[in-house]
Order: sequence, then C-alpha cells, then structure tokens
Amino acid sequence: MPGGTYVITGGFGAIGLALARRIAEVPDTSIVLIGRNLPDGGGAPDGAAGAGRHRPAEELARLRASGAKVLAFACDVADRPLLAEVIGKARAETGRIDGVLHLAGVVDDTRLHLLAPEPAGRVLAPKTGGTLALDELCPDARFLVLFSSVQNLSGAYGHGAYIAANRFLDSYAAAADTAARQVVAINWTLWGEVFGMAAPPAETEAARGAVRGWLATAEGIAALERILVHRPGPQVAVCPDGYEAQLHRAGSRAAAARERAART
Repeated sequence: MPGGTYVITGGFGAIGLALARRIAEVPDTSIVLIGRNLPDGGGAPDGAAGAGRHRPAEELARLRASGAKVLAFACDVADRPLLAEVIGKARAETGRIDGVLHLAGVVDDTRLHLLAPEPAGRVLAPKTGGTLALDELCPDARFLVLFSSVQNLSGAYGHGAYIAANRFLDSYAAAADTAARQVVAINWTLWGEVFGMAAPPAETEAARGAVRGWLATAEGIAALERILVHRPGPQVAVCPDGYEAQLHRAGSRAAAARERAART
C-alpha cells in the first residue's frame, strides 16, 4: 500500500532484505528493518546465513540509494523494553505501522534429549516472546505475518526446540487472526536462492543439499503477496512439490541422521 510503513524482523538476513527490496518498489513506503546486529560492512550478520554471498551493509545502502525510506535498528525482539523503544522511534519517524513481517529466529540442531534449558530458551524466545511483543506494540498493523517452517508438518530430526517455537507461531496465528486484522503463520520450505531465516552457513549449505523442493525468491515473494491478498486462513504451508514429497525428504533425513548418531 503506497505510503505505508512495514516492519521486518530478521531484517538483515537475505530473505528480509529481499522482502525489503520488493516493498521499496511501492511508492512512498517506509521500511523498518530490525536485526540483532546492524550490518557492519562485512559478510552476513550474526545469525544470518550466506556469508560471502550475502552482504547486508551493501544491500542496505542500495535500498537507501533507490529512494526508499529505510530505518535500521539493532534489537533482540525478545527484549520487550528495547523493542518498545525501537517501535516507538519508528512510529515517531513514520507516523504509523501498517504491517509486520516477523522473520527473526534462532536454530539449534541439538537433539532434544541433549538440549539444555538455556539454548532451548534462545531458540524459543524470538518466536514466542518476540511475537507477543510485536503484536502488542503494533496494534495498528493491518497484518502480522509469522514466518514458520514446513518442518512443523513433516518433522525434523534434531530440531525439536525449533519446531516447538514455530508451532507456537502456528497456534498463535490461529488464535489471533480476525476479520479486521490478518495474523497468519506461513510454513515455508527453504528459499533456495537466499538463505536468511536463522541458520548459520554450514547448516544452510547442508540444507541446500538435503532439500529439493525449495522456492525461488520470486516464488516466495509472490506466494506471500497472494496470501496477504486472498487470506486463505491463519496457517498456510508453502511447499512447491507437495506435502508427500516433503514427508519423504524428512523421513530420509531422519534415517540418515539416526545412522550417523549410531556411529558416534
């Protein structure tokens, strides 16, 4: 919507910046990018994938050079007081918040029976506390999009805390979505051209080899736009080659992971 202001958490990851570029094509929009660390001119920021290919500082500069109004903040979305300060500054600059895209997240691939409370909390916090804080702090937003994972539907060996965090998003959207305000959790497969949800480079390189049903960037953005326009429901899975193929891949990965664990 021309003249709108849109918040993107996990905003310095590759997917966040791809979405920002699309929003910047709409006249007179403002984009609020939030990440744990501001880009420093090097490769991928802490927690984002694709180091060596994804250079957020350069992409941020190009966004601003295009004429888009871009506000950038360092903030852990699970830190509610700091997030309130950031949202307040953004609202003071732009006058309103029209939509929120919540991408922020952390991955830990420790198997569930070995996972300690502290690392589990780090995985849960951005998805749980971050979602609650964003919803409370942005009541004027017409939509809140929660970036969940298709792994919630198929399972993923070694990602119990991550799946629990994303299932919170699915449940929250089901409870919070109303006719007046769209809240939707999208169970995404991997975006094959850009990796930027949360996983560090080694994990996303492994995922690239393991997953075949990935989305091209343009496909992911087009799917998001259709979901926002047509509102098919509070939870939507986006998996190009179908659910059965996703289940088959998940089963194959789990079997391989169990075999590796048995050898160690």
